[in-house]
Amino acid sequence: MLAWRSAETGLPWRHFGLLLLGLLISRSGIASETFNVRMASTQLVDGIYRLHAQIDYPLHEEVRKAVKSGIPLIVNQEIEIRRLRRWLWPKTIKKITLRYQLRYHALSEQFVLIYLSQGRQRAYPNLTAAIKRLSTIKDYPLITQEELEPHQRYRVRLRTRLSIEDLPVPMRPIAYLSPQWHLDSPWFSWLLGSPGL
Repeated sequence: MLAWRSAETGLPWRHFGLLLLGLLISRSGIASETFNVRMASTQLVDGIYRLHAQIDYPLHEEVRKAVKSGIPLIVNQEIEIRRLRRWLWPKTIKKITLRYQLRYHALSEQFVLIYLSQGRQRAYPNLTAAIKRLSTIKDYPLITQEELEPHQRYRVRLRTRLSIEDLPVPMRPIAYLSPQWHLDSPWFSWLLGSPGL
């Protein structure tokens, strides 16, 4: 029997079929957890505001199975810096998207977290360790003090989401329909330089 392979991942199409069938018969009525920014803050160090954050990344069992089957996930961490204005809507002065790919490497039996925004990657012995690393943002250079206008107030906001658009093509229709794959956090915001509570 012929086993067609995906050009994007090299996985057999019948493997995708079994995975999609499993998603279809899963109990979609059960509410699943979603991503959540637990804490975030910025700190001025040597003229640069640096971002620190802790994010929860609970993955539904079906999503975990997909990763362990070799399907890569793209996670975006979206950051906006907005200048507060007295009589108008806040003005967005900077947008940053940190993109990560999480995938399973079958030959090494390790989970690889690729920092797509920086061109770096690191391998982890299990999925839990990879997610733990993804959950922490530490000392990320967000914006310099020189880029800001004096005597103005700025608000930073952060959210994270699983990019369904970056899933392999056969996965996308079922992911759009399944609540287990809709993993978007709400915006978490705080004043620049202040702890986010």
